[in-house]
Amino acid sequence: MDSNMTRIAEEYSFLIQGFHMQHASTQAVLDIRIRYQYIAGIAPAEYPDFREIAETIKAYLTNYPNKDKYWEVINKGLALMVSGKFQALESVTSELEMQPSATDPDVNSSKVTCQRQC
Repeated sequence: MDSNMTRIAEEYSFLIQGFHMQHASTQAVLDIRIRYQYIAGIAPAEYPDFREIAETIKAYLTNYPNKDKYWEVINKGLALMVSGKFQALESVTSELEMQPSATDPDVNSSKVTCQRQC
């Protein structure tokens, strides 16, 4: 098959389970699902190590300056940050799933997809 006529779309995903973050007046427990698509024609040396992305996400959430923001705002900033920092990614989808807490008895989630033009 002629490689000039074939476009390969590569994706990778991982889950950070049970991440604790101070949010508003409570300790939130999050499951963080990250899925990303690589840029077309990525070279072998350009693939990022998902563990570096995971540590970057954990640091971002741990050090988030305004812990009273809505989850949707936090998640949008997270997706933008990952997309901006890791140039080999064409798109990033971030889903935060918040477990029940004292202030919110329901499981809820926020999902954001950021394309390279973000």
